[in-house]
Amino acid sequence: MNWKFAFICPWFGPHIPGGAERAARELVLNLARREHDVRVLTTCARDFYHWEPYHTAGVATFEGIPVFRFSINDRDAAAFDQVNKQLLEGHPLSAWEETVFLKNIISSDALCQHIWRLRHDCLFIFTPYMFGTSYWGAKLVPEKSFLFPCLHDEPYLYLPRYQRLLKNVRSLLFYSSGEGELAREVLHRTDCHRVVGLGINNKDTPSQENIAHFKESYNISSPYLFLPGRKQAEKNTALAVDLFSRYKTHHEDPVKLVLSGPGTVEIKPEVHDDVIDLGYLSEQHLSCAYQAARAVCLPSVRESFSFTMFEAWLHKKPVVGHAACRATKLPLELSQAGITFSDFNSFCAGMEMLRNMSDEQLAEVGTRGYNYVTCHHTWDAVIKKFLTYIDEAMS
Repeated sequence: MNWKFAFICPWFGPHIPGGAERAARELVLNLARREHDVRVLTTCARDFYHWEPYHTAGVATFEGIPVFRFSINDRDAAAFDQVNKQLLEGHPLSAWEETVFLKNIISSDALCQHIWRLRHDCLFIFTPYMFGTSYWGAKLVPEKSFLFPCLHDEPYLYLPRYQRLLKNVRSLLFYSSGEGELAREVLHRTDCHRVVGLGINNKDTPSQENIAHFKESYNISSPYLFLPGRKQAEKNTALAVDLFSRYKTHHEDPVKLVLSGPGTVEIKPEVHDDVIDLGYLSEQHLSCAYQAARAVCLPSVRESFSFTMFEAWLHKKPVVGHAACRATKLPLELSQAGITFSDFNSFCAGMEMLRNMSDEQLAEVGTRGYNYVTCHHTWDAVIKKFLTYIDEAMS
């Protein structure tokens, strides 16, 4: 069946940070490149950090794909922040507080009206689950709505109205098996096997000359564990810095921890020489940082699909991942291309294991990851699974 797809997300564009945003963009692009009828419905917001109007309402194109932008509803940011803080601190919300949350998270009535006008023409692909663009949009046409929820085990998942949304759409689609497992346990849906995955585009290996220039530019001479990405509480950056700092106080190991990406994290004075924050890196320098690393650290437990892990493997680097994150733990176990940790002792054991590996052994572990990516994450395979699951759900 030749379906027409409308992808709905709160923001859309080429340089928006975040895994869910990148996943939607890549999936849309790869459907369009295979001549499927696809459009994007989004808001005028810039990104997760800037909800105020940024883009002009109307129709634009992104690599030939029509992008419809709609004005954002007025919202009470203070009221939202208060109930959101209460929720994140583990306090349950009353039905009224849940209403306040859903009325004031980013939403667009104009976008919903457009969905309603298209209800006979398209299938609707929403992502991620927790924004008003998905919640209010999918409620209009649940029988034609598919949702890439980008699930984490987080307080939002247990709000009653989100659970009803996740149970009532036509089908859930997932980027990883770990995400599907979580959905099956929490939602008890029978279709949590629909793991589409994502394709990973291969990258050119940086030259030794470029790597040497990168290391010289940032004065890096020691072996290092690389931790790229946003420095946010939910990404567990502070936990990784703390575990590494404690490890260094107990072990004679020349290894450094090198960070990159937006945001800040506290680095105690006593480990300033061992924890290096490079800030934002160009694409070329980021590739060099991966390639020059001994291994790549992924402490986050809130991943539905980790681009960082797969990019590390494209550079044939072992991954040190948190055992509590299903989306990363399962590929690590299947590929045998890294180490998991759950506390200080297991982190230290992993670091000692890496320290005792020769360069050849590290390369062997990293190559297992490379083989896993190139075997399981091609775009042709992903698009075929996506279309198969759509046909299956609509039959």
